[in-house]
Amino acid sequence: MKIPFDTHAHTVISDGAASPEEMVAAAEPITEILALTDHLDMDVHLSGDRGHMSGAGDAGAFERLREAKRNNKTGVKLLAGVELGQAHQFVDEAEKWLAEHDYDYVLGSCHAVRGYKDFYCLDYSALDADALLR
Repeated sequence: MKIPFDTHAHTVISDGAASPEEMVAAAEPITEILALTDHLDMDVHLSGDRGHMSGAGDAGAFERLREAKRNNKTGVKLLAGVELGQAHQFVDEAEKWLAEHDYDYVLGSCHAVRGYKDFYCLDYSALDADALLR
């Protein structure tokens, strides 16, 4: 039995290890619908940092997903998506980005709060986690 869908998958466009085409091929035996949702953390993107957390914002990234969708010959329905991080902190910029890119699926996330690094990169031994969450 296949799982109905996977709506959170990353490719080499951000921090994944496989191309969009490789991801679709690998998904065929296990899912019916796959949304490729590479990172576009608005704070990182707007800072000009071209790191993996803003990979979906790089030139050609959106078109690469669209091309993978057009060329998909598998039994998997491929959705060209994005994981939009910190959109709540940059509402106007996020709305502009989404208006300019016709994604099939948008996954919202929060990887950081203002004034702090990505949650993954924080040293929690020297941090007041309660204050961070407040």
